[in-house]
Amino acid sequence: MEAVKSAIENKIPVMFDYLDKEIGNKQYLVDGHFSLADISMVTAFLNFAFAGHSIDEKQWKNLSRYINSLFYQKNVHTVFQRAESKWVAINAKT
Repeated sequence: MEAVKSAIENKIPVMFDYLDKEIGNKQYLVDGHFSLADISMVTAFLNFAFAGHSIDEKQWKNLSRYINSLFYQKNVHTVFQRAESKWVAINAKT
């Protein structure tokens, strides 16, 4: 658990700083179109949320806006709601 704590405190902020700068005001990562790159990003952040963490909206405004806008697209949101329901059900059994 110490390695996880260290990553959250030391490595993740550096990565989030980079992502926030690179994303800027972009809606999508590649050529202005929804792509596998966006799916990969939102999936990673869904797992981050499942682990009980979130993006600090005040510190990483661009990153937070980008992930939230992807997550709340109807098709993405529906799939993730199903995944969350399954995750909750699996954890309830343990």
